[in-house]
Amino acid sequence: MIPKLHIAVNDDITSMRCIGRIDRARECICKRTINGEYTLEITTDIADFTALNITTLKFISAKPNPFDDEQYFIISKVERTIDGLIKFTAEHIAFLCNQIITHNLTIYADEKENLIENTTAAGAWYVLINSYLPNGFKMPFSFSSQVNTRADFWLGTAKAETFGNIMSNNEGGF
Repeated sequence: MIPKLHIAVNDDITSMRCIGRIDRARECICKRTINGEYTLEITTDIADFTALNITTLKFISAKPNPFDDEQYFIISKVERTIDGLIKFTAEHIAFLCNQIITHNLTIYADEKENLIENTTAAGAWYVLINSYLPNGFKMPFSFSSQVNTRADFWLGTAKAETFGNIMSNNEGGF
């Protein structure tokens, strides 16, 4: 795996520009747990082409294993050592879902207000991003599903919720 360093164009993560390959990476470890940690730890050195651009909030694309497609990670921690090494940690961009907070998800007395009736998962996603996000907020993620089964989808919670929790495998999540 040769990871690549990217920046978001005009602070829009749906539009990335590749700065270059991190071709002097000495160590590249991907850690993943179900519904938990999904991080990439890379060690390179100051002679790497991208060394001066490795800073927090930049993006890395890498194949986390031989079977999956390339994934995006956002750099959260950078350590430059006295011996010329650069060690950094990046979190999978899915963690950004935990930064997006919904509003107006409340339980009503008749328990019908937050019920999306007879919909698919993609249909529930459409209602969620168009009805329960702050006005003017642009969702940086898309959702697709091959599951066409229709069911009632309940969004009722007693408080605002993160997209990470809504999308997770927990009860009530996608």
